[in-house]
This record gives sequence, structure tokens and C-alpha cells, in this order.
Amino acid sequence: YADEVLTAIGSLTARLHEAQLAHKDYGRANILFDKKPDGTLLLELVDLNRMHKGPLDMKAGCKNFERLPATPHMHRLMANAYAEARGFDADECFRLMQAYRSVQPGKIDDKY
Repeated sequence: YADEVLTAIGSLTARLHEAQLAHKDYGRANILFDKKPDGTLLLELVDLNRMHKGPLDMKAGCKNFERLPATPHMHRLMANAYAEARGFDADECFRLMQAYRSVQPGKIDDKY
């Protein structure tokens, strides 16, 4: 259910950003998830003592994903869900997420 989790992360991030909140340590260790027997997916953010408060445009919002190691497929899922929830262009969100991630350490196969 990896695709479902990634889509949910994109949607959750969009809701946070719409509320003018951004996690300053938005990495994979701070996003917990579980799928219940009934199929319900639960996401939980931890380490919430490091939050930014203020408006986030498309560039700032997509930059917030930069610490999440992801393949192009993973970025596409998160970008699509994020863009849909915020009314942004999904292709531009995808491009920005990949660009911001490309300068971070911990890439998958030294690419993503």
C-alpha cells in the first residue's frame, strides 16, 4: 500500500500548508503510518516542536518535501495529491520536488 501512503502524505502536507504550517524536519523518520484491518490508513506526524508558521506558496510548499527520499514515481504521487489539494499544477509541483530533493544527501541510488 506504498502508493496509498505517498498519496496520503501529499494530501496531509497540503492540509498543513493550507493552515500555514510547515514541519521544519519533514523527513521519513517523522512520518508514521499504519493500515488498520478495516483498510483505514492512519498518518501521524511526530517531532512537532519544529514548525514554521506562515503562508506557503507553491515553491515553499514543494521545498518542504525536500528531505523525503523518493523515486520519480514517489514524487509524482505526492505531487499529484499535493497539487490537487492546493489547486496547483501537478507537473510543476513534481518538477519542483525533484529539483529541491536533488541537492539533498541520502539520495536513492545517488539519483533521487
